[in-house]
Amino acid sequence: MNVSSDIKYQFSKTKICKHYLEQKCLNTHNCNYAHVLGELRPLPNLMNTKLCKSYKKNIPCTNPNCKYAHKVENLQPTTDMSTYKTSLCYFWKRKKCMNEEKCRFAHGIEEIRPLKVRTQKDIHTKQKDDNNNNNNNNNNNNNNNNSSNATNEDDKNNHKKKK
Repeated sequence: MNVSSDIKYQFSKTKICKHYLEQKCLNTHNCNYAHVLGELRPLPNLMNTKLCKSYKKNIPCTNPNCKYAHKVENLQPTTDMSTYKTSLCYFWKRKKCMNEEKCRFAHGIEEIRPLKVRTQKDIHTKQKDDNNNNNNNNNNNNNNNNSSNATNEDDKNNHKKKK
């Protein structure tokens, strides 16, 4: 698997297939676009997953809405771990990587992992897992909101009693 197919996977099923809507999709079983709303996946969060070009050139970034990391410490892993340690670290090669063991890039040939080739079954399983995780996160957020609201009410009541 190469980087372009990894990116292709991260963005698969994030939009509705315009050809399917026109009943003209010739690739219904392997289409990278969703054919029904239930297949839609959220776009991956790629914020701070790459270093800003300005940072690499040691120039201050002038874009207030820049979505790239401005420090090595701010780099975030991509949502898909299939590219973890599959290429050498740009900074390690220059003896400047500050992430050390937390770095998502390989620090030496011996750390490089082969890119995993995804099958259609892997993609389908990952999508089901992503959907389950999103549902669990939504439930947890609702539970957290309910419990924090109750705590806030308790705090208000206790504060009133003290007066």
